[in-house]
Amino acid sequence: MISKGIETTFNKVYYLIKLSLYFWGLSFIGLVIFGVTPAMMTIVEEHDEANWDFNQIKWKNLFEKFKQNFKQGNQLLLFYLMVVLIIGYNLFIALQTKGLLFLVLDFVLIFVLFILVLSFIINLAVLTFFEVTLIDSLKLSVIQFFTKTKECFLLIFGLIIVSVITYKFPGLILFISTGLLAGVISTSTKRMFQNILVD
Repeated sequence: MISKGIETTFNKVYYLIKLSLYFWGLSFIGLVIFGVTPAMMTIVEEHDEANWDFNQIKWKNLFEKFKQNFKQGNQLLLFYLMVVLIIGYNLFIALQTKGLLFLVLDFVLIFVLFILVLSFIINLAVLTFFEVTLIDSLKLSVIQFFTKTKECFLLIFGLIIVSVITYKFPGLILFISTGLLAGVISTSTKRMFQNILVD
């Protein structure tokens, strides 16, 4: 019983290491900047299909998925970067200005940035699970944020856990954190889309 538990733990750790290393390999193929988003989409999809079985993770399959996700992933990244930069610049200006109105504006802009980051993560999963256009995926991700509050909080909780673990043990970012992040995104967002997937 104990040996079975140890074996399962080691298998899952090895699975996360394998997934994480493949993520970084794909990211470097895309020169990191253009590789990170399609690589994350790829390992989220792979995690959903492999379901903790490291034997299912094959470089050839991942590379094919990466090529399919490359264009759409970078379109998504560029769109969110532009919006975040615009909101971030407005926040920077608002922080320099004193007054109650601008204090309220600061909190509104911070909340908008938070929604954007969460929406980006949900969008990764939308493009992974569904064959939709970028515009439709943006709409669906925003709808999920406002209609699936419980699942969103679970996703946020998972992201915080991964962030804290990575902060405490920075070396894990290369070997486990990205694989664990893919697992959190895949599991949390699949609950959000459960009704849609069933239909």
